[in-house]
Amino acid sequence: ELCLPRGLTRDELELLEKTIDKTTKIKKRDYLFHRDDTQSSIYAVKSGAIKTSLSTPDGEEQILGFYLPGDLLGFDAFAHNRHTCDAQALDDSLVCELNMEHFQELCGKIASMRGQMLRQVGLEIEREHMLLLTLGQMRTEERLATFLSGLSERNRERGFSSSEFYLPMARHDLANYLGMAVESLRRMF
Repeated sequence: ELCLPRGLTRDELELLEKTIDKTTKIKKRDYLFHRDDTQSSIYAVKSGAIKTSLSTPDGEEQILGFYLPGDLLGFDAFAHNRHTCDAQALDDSLVCELNMEHFQELCGKIASMRGQMLRQVGLEIEREHMLLLTLGQMRTEERLATFLSGLSERNRERGFSSSEFYLPMARHDLANYLGMAVESLRRMF
């Protein structure tokens, strides 16, 4: 259910299920894709968690996002057919893969799927804008509160608990993502 967009008819769901290439297991710390890899698929996180990041020439890492069950990733490669970041498993994870060729065919055949995918791209852009606002304008306490309430809302939308949930990311990754010192994050928790 987490791999399939909502609102499709039975026939559309059957067509989509036939084209989902596979469910892939990714071990903790393994990579789903690397920066500059050619885009081959769109991925839906079925279980576990994935982080996306960029590394500087000095080897410093900047966390770009966290993808949890029900989230889609791989849109970063739409512009140039190459991924712009690394995607690494935070836990042992399962992802559903939809090959790009099949993805484009389905979006042409199923109008509601095309709409769902455009909505997902829009949600990604919205999250990016919120992150920029959070990092640029909010105090550290507000950054953490905004992140947690956003995560709570994502869980609620997927039918999970919005008040109790597991944070799969390491403290240093979350602090990096929120632009704060690990010590500050630790004190706030």
